[in-house]
Amino acid sequence: MLHWEIYWTFFKIGAFSFGGGYGMIPLITQELVYHHGWVTMEQLVDMIAVSQMTPGPIAINIATFAGYQTGGTMGSVVATLGVVTPSALIVIAGVAYFLKHHKHPLVQAVLKGIRPVVIALIAYSGVTVAQRVLDDMLATGIFVAALLASHYYKLHPIAALGAGGFIGILSYILL
Repeated sequence: MLHWEIYWTFFKIGAFSFGGGYGMIPLITQELVYHHGWVTMEQLVDMIAVSQMTPGPIAINIATFAGYQTGGTMGSVVATLGVVTPSALIVIAGVAYFLKHHKHPLVQAVLKGIRPVVIALIAYSGVTVAQRVLDDMLATGIFVAALLASHYYKLHPIAALGAGGFIGILSYILL
């Protein structure tokens, strides 16, 4: 029963989240932390961090990690399948329609309405994670430095992650 519940939970997350993995984080948080209590907020934040550093889409990585945490190896398999099934079905069913009608004013109007929601969901995810992570001056300093370097100097995300990890190691050794 648990594996079916994991699959169904991630199927819903995959079906009702727009904007990619970051847009899924509010629904993942709601389902995994608050509704089911499968993981703590701290565990989820760690999963998000590791998911960003591992290859592949963040939503699939989070589903795999959370599924494993909840139901072991089979939990990771069903969570991953659950989160990708809706997208696969939508792409298979919708690609022909979209390619034929993507310039239609009604389709463009729907997309115009969805885009700001996607940005809001990504911003909400950032604020939610920031509230849990930016709990000291060092973390806040790393955040500000990474944000400014990314914006002004177009610092590559891998370099930013590497620098953050290096600073974390240094702080562990020195403090």
